Amino acid sequence: MKSHSIIISCIASFCLVAALLPECAHAAYAPLTFRYTHFVFEIDPDDYPAWLSSEERWLYFGEPFLPPEHLRVDGDILPSLPQGVSRSSNFTWDLGAIRSTLELQIARLLDREPGSVTIRRDGDSILFEGVGLPGRRVDLAEAAQLTAEAMRRGILDITLPVAEIQPQMNVLDAELQDSGIREVVAVGESDYRGSPLARTHNIATGLGRFNG
Repeated sequence: MKSHSIIISCIASFCLVAALLPECAHAAYAPLTFRYTHFVFEIDPDDYPAWLSSEERWLYFGEPFLPPEHLRVDGDILPSLPQGVSRSSNFTWDLGAIRSTLELQIARLLDREPGSVTIRRDGDSILFEGVGLPGRRVDLAEAAQLTAEAMRRGILDITLPVAEIQPQMNVLDAELQDSGIREVVAVGESDYRGSPLARTHNIATGLGRFNG
């Protein structure tokens, strides 16, 4: 009976430590969902242990300071600290590691260079040569900050910060230039992966009626 009490006491202590330092206890984090328009990505923080790191915090009578080299020693036996000096380790999110993951898992798929389109007149017809899609680029620094903040606050859904870049527009007809064509007004995009053959055929038929 006494041994059971000791085991229960140890388990309770472990739970307390886990509550105070979830990183140390390898707590499970729920998968995060990243969104931009119709694009949806899911990343599980537990698959990327490098996201977590520790940093030393040195205080001298309660104020942060940079300790001399002889005090910054790693190992099982640490030198005694002078009066007023304290050393602690804080767990934090490694923004560099998060950014690397977002670049590989999201930006590599989402980023797109802006297109280039030439608009000219051919008799009564207006022709578009090239594809004038806007480019897009994930702001990885801000996305990493948002990811770390979301995990601190228990938020699971993140809207990706994405910059849109206008395509290059070459308008060769003077009358069209005077009409004020300068940029793409709107773009509609839809993901039809996995659509039935009939829908794929209809989309291809519709696209065949457009120039550029």
